[in-house]
Amino acid sequence: MLIALLPLFLALASIVRSDGGHALFRQVRVGKNRKLFTCYKFRSMRVNAEDVLKFYLKEHPKAAKEWITFQKLKNDIRITKFGNFIRRTSLDELPQLWNVLKGDMSFVGPRPCTPEQANLHASGFALHQSVRPGITGPWQVGGGAAVYHSMSV
Repeated sequence: MLIALLPLFLALASIVRSDGGHALFRQVRVGKNRKLFTCYKFRSMRVNAEDVLKFYLKEHPKAAKEWITFQKLKNDIRITKFGNFIRRTSLDELPQLWNVLKGDMSFVGPRPCTPEQANLHASGFALHQSVRPGITGPWQVGGGAAVYHSMSV
């Protein structure tokens, strides 16, 4: 499957890199039995996304509260125009096929969370941590943070 998708990967990577940043976003996530692994995605945010987030949250207390609660923003100003497209179409998730091949993830399962998210909702993560996280699952199908929040309450 990876070989068949190579032309699509190259085209997406080229467009993502057109703003001068890396094509791939790498982040440590928590897998089955709390094993840490590097999760890959196509970058959908601006190159200086973390700086933009810090400034934005400092200037917008309501957004800061949303960030503290969900570790996500409904209207995230860091996302590029093309990033919005690849997120809507889930094309940003394609590099996670590598994570499936490595055995860190499966095709279907709970969203792979960051260590900080796992610690925030530790009491609701027993079932979540008993299986490999998936490329798709309740998070993508049911509406993101709302599903995440309802699962962790």
